[in-house]
Amino acid sequence: MLGNLQKYREIIISVALFLIFDLSVLVVSSLTTGQLKDDAVAVNLASRQRELSQRIVKTLLQIQIAQSAGQSIEEPQTELAMTFKIFDETIEGLRDGKYVTGGDYQTVMLIPVETDSAKVYLERAFLIWNPFKEKLFRVIAAKRAVPQEDLQDAVEYASKNNLLLLELMNVITSEAEKKLADKSNTLRMIQISGIIAALINFFVLLFHFIRKLRSQDAEIARYSENLEKMVEIRTRELRRAQEQLRATNASLEKAKGELEVLNSQLEQKVEERTAELRNAQTQLIQSEKMAALGQMVAGLAHEVNTPLAFVKTNLEGMREFHKDLFKLVEESEKLCDALQRDDLDRIDEHFARLAEIQRHLKESNRIQDISDMLRESLTGMDRIQELVINLKNFSRLDEAEYKYADIHAGIDSTLLIANNIIKNKAKVIKEYAPKVFAECYPAQLNQVFLNLITNAAQAIEHSNGEIRIKTEVVDGYAVIRVSDNGKGIPKEHLNKIFEPFFTTKPVGQGTGLGLSICYQIIEKHHGSIKVESQVGVGTTFTIKIPTKQTRRDDKVGENVLSPASELQPA
Repeated sequence: MLGNLQKYREIIISVALFLIFDLSVLVVSSLTTGQLKDDAVAVNLASRQRELSQRIVKTLLQIQIAQSAGQSIEEPQTELAMTFKIFDETIEGLRDGKYVTGGDYQTVMLIPVETDSAKVYLERAFLIWNPFKEKLFRVIAAKRAVPQEDLQDAVEYASKNNLLLLELMNVITSEAEKKLADKSNTLRMIQISGIIAALINFFVLLFHFIRKLRSQDAEIARYSENLEKMVEIRTRELRRAQEQLRATNASLEKAKGELEVLNSQLEQKVEERTAELRNAQTQLIQSEKMAALGQMVAGLAHEVNTPLAFVKTNLEGMREFHKDLFKLVEESEKLCDALQRDDLDRIDEHFARLAEIQRHLKESNRIQDISDMLRESLTGMDRIQELVINLKNFSRLDEAEYKYADIHAGIDSTLLIANNIIKNKAKVIKEYAPKVFAECYPAQLNQVFLNLITNAAQAIEHSNGEIRIKTEVVDGYAVIRVSDNGKGIPKEHLNKIFEPFFTTKPVGQGTGLGLSICYQIIEKHHGSIKVESQVGVGTTFTIKIPTKQTRRDDKVGENVLSPASELQPA
């Protein structure tokens, strides 16, 4: 690139100089032409002042004649006013420079006079014009008839000073014409000089082009001599390249066959790997189910263990009381036997023993204790029965189709199942609408409630925990909101929490599939689940499912079955 620039340096310099000369002449011509236009306007307007001065005198005489003849002076008076205005603003423009009315009654910019002599003549013209202006103003301002003394004063002043005013304006016009002529000559010289310089540069440029063309002709001749040799050499190279290309094509054909074999092997491996990944995903989902199942079973075991413990304690206590009752029965049987045999000595003895046992039972309050134990044991068994019923309602193993379910009943069953997780962490606040029913798979919906309530409890790390559950029906949708005042979810995690295997819990405490399964279940119900969270304030999950499902062929897949649905109460 640099070699080419060096090669054509002289031509580039010549072209650049040619363009610079032309542009310089063009710029100077444009500037000078603009000034000449302004000067021409000034000359034209200065020349017009002589005509206007004569017209002023003419209209004064017309007014005087018309008024003497008793005719209307309105028309010459109007012409005098217009002529007066144009003359006044033009003479001020020659002094100060401003926009004035041109010859075609369009506004033009009038530049002030510049030479000292013109300024002196202009000041003399003002000495004549200013008094004349006041006299003319009285004539123009008169209504219907001009006072004779004002009209006579204006006519006499005009007759006396008009020639002098004309002479002064002629001098100013001559000065402007001289200035215009000087600038025209200057512009002409500049243009001629520029044209001469451009012609000289053009001939220099032409000389360089001719010399360069001759040099290129010589180079072309030298290239022509070697062209056949170069073509022959290039032909041999192309033949060698063609042979190499054939060999390459053969190699590519062989590689293509090997690639096809590898592709078939790769497809088989991909299928095998896909099957392995599906199995791994199934195992992970099963692990998530078993983890939830373990939590639920642990909670239920604790809930069942409490009433079962005091039932066992009561039974053990009644076994001790059974000895005293058995003694009472035994003595009663002996007393009956003595009565049958009329053994009076033994009757008194058995009466005394029976009275002693009765006294002991009354003093130890055994009868009341046995009654209380029986009542408490029945209460405990009722509690266990309630847990089993709620567990059955929670799992609903026999429900394989959509059915209308009471959303509140599902939530209450879930809360009872998860009570062991919640009771030491948070207070549950229910804000239920009067009735909320929806067509759904209740067991799978219960799994969603269980996951959300468990997550809410685990997010609370302080003693004033609250889990708020609110339901309502809006536009044909059952809306369930589960809120907590826990630690919240960071903003950067909100878009990831429904992704499989994403979890913020420590290693070993979560698979990251809980919310993913919830999302799949709600999606299969043709609903939506959304989350709002603020760190340090809490989190709200909002579920919306149709109260009536549109009949479709798709069903909730087995991979999102509730872990609780695998429980079967004994």
